[in-house]
Amino acid sequence: MTLITLAAIGLVTYLVASVLSTVIASLASRVGFVDRPDGNRKIHKNPTPLGGGLALFLTVAIAIVLLRVVPNPWQQKLVEAGLWLWPWLAGGGAILFLGTIDDRWALRAWQKLAGQLMVASCLVAFLPMVQSLELLGYRVELGVLALPVTLLWLAVTTNSMNLLDGIDGAAAVVGLILAATVAAVAVVHGHVIVALVGVLFAASLYGFLRHNFPPARIFLGDGGAMLIGLLLGALTLLASHQESGTVAVIGPLAIWTVPLLDTTIAVCRRAFGGRGIFKPDRDHLPHRLMALFSCNRHALGWLAAFCLAPSIAAILGALLMSDVVGILGALGLVGFLVSTRMFGHAELLAATRRLKSLGQSLFQTPPGTIVDAGQEGTPALNAGQWGSIWSALLGSAVRFDWSEVSLAEKTPIRRKGYRAAWTSSQSTTGDPRWRVDLPVMVAGHVVGHVTVTSTRNRNEASRDIQALLGLLASFETQSLEAAETLAPVCLQRE
Repeated sequence: MTLITLAAIGLVTYLVASVLSTVIASLASRVGFVDRPDGNRKIHKNPTPLGGGLALFLTVAIAIVLLRVVPNPWQQKLVEAGLWLWPWLAGGGAILFLGTIDDRWALRAWQKLAGQLMVASCLVAFLPMVQSLELLGYRVELGVLALPVTLLWLAVTTNSMNLLDGIDGAAAVVGLILAATVAAVAVVHGHVIVALVGVLFAASLYGFLRHNFPPARIFLGDGGAMLIGLLLGALTLLASHQESGTVAVIGPLAIWTVPLLDTTIAVCRRAFGGRGIFKPDRDHLPHRLMALFSCNRHALGWLAAFCLAPSIAAILGALLMSDVVGILGALGLVGFLVSTRMFGHAELLAATRRLKSLGQSLFQTPPGTIVDAGQEGTPALNAGQWGSIWSALLGSAVRFDWSEVSLAEKTPIRRKGYRAAWTSSQSTTGDPRWRVDLPVMVAGHVVGHVTVTSTRNRNEASRDIQALLGLLASFETQSLEAAETLAPVCLQRE
């Protein structure tokens, strides 16, 4: 009887979400609250209504209120869970409001992050405190770090879902799978109301997905994506929470493998590519899948499969009380994506090279100690700085599908300088369509050379070269600023 009641509640929630999505899409179009294509990151063809987050929030809120007042098997437990449930809803409303402002007036990154932390701080005050983390049978007491760790988790989940929402249906599909997984894990751990709310959230997302499935008729917007990230991030903690205040860390990490991987790779790509980590791009996992399969629906199917694998591992790990299962599921997915070069290979390679270069700079090449006789007043570059530009070049090589890239420091014959070269394993055969050799400049002096070769169409050369020039210009500025803090040394010309 309970399962039948739950199924009926899920069906009604699904229908309410579908109806509200239709109504809100119509209203948003009338008032001009739409997302307009810009030919760059926003590649949809026509202006599309925003407000999907409002449909989700209203659906979940209505369902919870009705279950609270209408007699049902969970009514009393809902009353007992009110200490965290109503603040959870209020936090969702606050983050939705923040995201809606961002959709309408485009907040700065720091303003949005500050708002997210404020909302998360208020929400954490009403959630059961995470006092310790458990991994492979070992428990780590957080102590004074309990609050910062919880805030960090909620901030990461909020932003990771927003970053992932790059194509029609992406955040809704991922959120649906995550919500269902959280509900299943909550059942295993005996958290009935968390499981019930997870089912309601999944049903709401499923109803919304009818209208967000490609081609989308309504978008979540930043408000909707952040709503999913914050509320599911909190539910994940609640589903894995024990009475002692301990959270088994592998379960949440396995459930969130895809969003967390996408965010980690994005930070590496932007940091090592010479861009700010808050600067948006079109190199996230959904974008890569779109480029690979040239079909939004096929990309969604693969994205769903990638989410399901570690989610199933998380459920099995909870049933078997084994962290190893969750670890294998998460690492197996990451290993597959990286080894097949579908996602993350170039960024992790760049990160590895950067760390290696930093290590070399610490133990082999102290800043500003390379001294040769020649022109005065030119600062020397250390291995870490050369590693930085090489990491950025690798990221651009993968992004623009270059066939060969090389970087060489300009040094005297008797001193071995920085050298690096890369050739794409997927480059097409035949003569190169274009090749460019550009100097690396610092303080008006040539300190090295970059050579890029491509077999792509010549019509794309202008765009690629402009991107390369921008990267070198950014590196020159950063290197000059760093070098100005060092004592001038002399470099001998070749």
